[in-house]
Amino acid sequence: RLFRGEYTDANGIPNFDVDLLEHLENTLTVTQSECVELAVTLRDDYGITDLQDYQDVFAYQSEEYNWESEFAEHVGEDYLNTDFPTFIVIDWQATWDCNLRYDYSVLEYSDGVILLHNN
Repeated sequence: RLFRGEYTDANGIPNFDVDLLEHLENTLTVTQSECVELAVTLRDDYGITDLQDYQDVFAYQSEEYNWESEFAEHVGEDYLNTDFPTFIVIDWQATWDCNLRYDYSVLEYSDGVILLHNN
C-alpha cells in the first residue's frame, strides 16, 4: 500500500480511507500530500469519507484547459445518435455555462479538476 499509516491518529486509526487516497493518487497522478489535501476538502466540503462515497458522486475528471466544454460534450454525446445532422453546430461551452454547471461541483487540484454530482 502506498499510504502505510502516515495518516493515522495516536491510536493508529486511519484519519482517511486508504483506498480513497490511493485511488486519487493513481487516477489523478498527484503527490501523496496533494491526495491528503483533496481528501480533506472532500471530507469537509462534500461529506465524502471513503472511496465508495467518492465513486457515488464522481462525474468526470479532466486536465484540459477547456474542461467545461470537454465535459459538456462528454455528457451531450449520450444524447446524440449517429443520425444527428452534421450541419448543426453545438456550442459545448454554452451548454456548460447555461445548463450543466448547476448540476455539478468543481474541485480544482494542481493539474486539473474533478466534477462531482450535486446531491
